[in-house]
Formats: sequence, structure tokens, C-alpha cells
Amino acid sequence: MGPQETNRISGRALLRQVKQGLSQYQEPVRRTGRSISVIRFEPVRGLDAQTRVKLEASRVSANQKLKNFSSMGFGTKDVHLPHNVDPGRFHEEILKANEDPNSLGIIVQFPPPRTLLPYVQDIDPRKDIDGLLGARSQQRACATADGITRVALPYARDGAEVSVIGSKGFVGGGVVRLLNDQGIEPVCLDYGDDLSRARQSDVIISVTGSPGIIGRDIIADHHRAVIDSGFVPRGTAPSRATRGTMPTTFLSASPPYQAESVLSRWPCSSNAASRRRWTPG
Repeated sequence: MGPQETNRISGRALLRQVKQGLSQYQEPVRRTGRSISVIRFEPVRGLDAQTRVKLEASRVSANQKLKNFSSMGFGTKDVHLPHNVDPGRFHEEILKANEDPNSLGIIVQFPPPRTLLPYVQDIDPRKDIDGLLGARSQQRACATADGITRVALPYARDGAEVSVIGSKGFVGGGVVRLLNDQGIEPVCLDYGDDLSRARQSDVIISVTGSPGIIGRDIIADHHRAVIDSGFVPRGTAPSRATRGTMPTTFLSASPPYQAESVLSRWPCSSNAASRRRWTPG
């Protein structure tokens, strides 16, 4: 019996289905008058190229969240501040959203400038819908980590081994916590580790923020699921940014391409598909 055909899942198709399923609640939600605030940061002169790329990805992510919340009937508040914003101004936005009785949730798009991180902790825990407060949050993890884990869980049963690449990051740490909640102890890999270890696992999850880390030298025929959740926008114009490299999921006993027995060390794999450099941030 030959290998099964690989199934590639489209995130956009899933989003369409979710929106259709939630459409019946749009009007009742709208009548509540509740809103969500999304705070993000814009590039300023003198920023390095890597930070600019991250901020552009953050902008695209924020716009997607605003559209999705709006489609569910919530009011949205799009707050964008310069990357060198005065901490007092940022803190003021947090406190204003905390005190707004119609505010249901507050999201701060990562990565914020390091000087602002202490003020993120002043978000009202009841309004932290993205797990930003860690142990103080009512959420175990951010929505991205939750979605990734939900996709992976059906393939991670029956004693399957799971590798999480980028396990020390904000999203990766959330994936690890949620897997732990299900009694799954994943193999945790991060910057500088030998990624060829993931080849032995049944399920691979990459949450580094950079697509293509999982190369042909890691994929093997026995993998049940390979989830590459990286996103890098192409270009800076709004019309082009949404055509970035989007998250990809392959579900099958068969990989999307033939595996190769070449050792891989992250962030620089000897495989061309894995050469994108990842910088912890």
C-alpha cells in the first residue's frame, strides 16, 4: 500500500467556516455595545530591519483581529502608537481601556518596546483575552497557541511524541502549557538546539515566527502532522503585506516532499528550505 496523500489545510478556509458558524450571534453581540481594544506599534526612523519586519507582521495580525472581532459584532478600537512612544502615554491607553465599562478585552500586539513591558502587566486580568499576564491571566495561553494546539491534539494521542520548536517564546510557551494540560510532555526545542531531534517525533509544531524552519531534512514519512505557524509579510504596502508567508499545516502519514537524512541546526539549516534566520525576540 502506497503512502497516503498529504492533506494541506487552509487557514483562510477554516476562518471562513468559523465566521459562518458565528454569524447568527453577530446582532445579539452588537446590541451589547461591548468592544475590544487592540494596541500595536508603528515603526519610527532608525529602527533595525528585523524590528521593522516584526512590526509589519504585527500590523497585519492586528488588522486580522480587528476584522474578525468586528465580524462577530464587537466594536473595535484600533490603537496604534509610535515604537518610541512615551511609557506614560502607553500606560494611559491601558488604564483608559481598563476603566471603560464597555471594554471587554485588551490586546497588546507583540513585540512591544521592552520599556513598556512592565505596563502591560497593568491590564485588568478580566480583560486580558490573549494571555499576556502569564499566571495572573484568566487565559492559559494566547489565541494563536490555543488554535495551534487544537489542530495538533487529534494527532498527538495514543502516546505520540510531539516536538515544539520555539518552545521558549510567547506562543510556543503557550502551546507547551496547553499540551501539558492534556497530559502531553512535548520535546521542547529552541534557539541553538539540534532540530534534527524533531525528526524522531510523530508531530512537529514550529512556533518560531519564521516560516520554513522545518526543512526537508526534518520531515519524515512517519510524521502524523507538521504545523509551521510562521508568518512573514512580503513588502510593506498594506495591499501586499497580507500576501505574506502564511501558517501551513500538513496532516498525513506522508510528508509534502521526500525526506532527506541531513542534520539540521536551527536557525541555520544546511537545507535551503530552512535557511531563514530566526532571531529570538
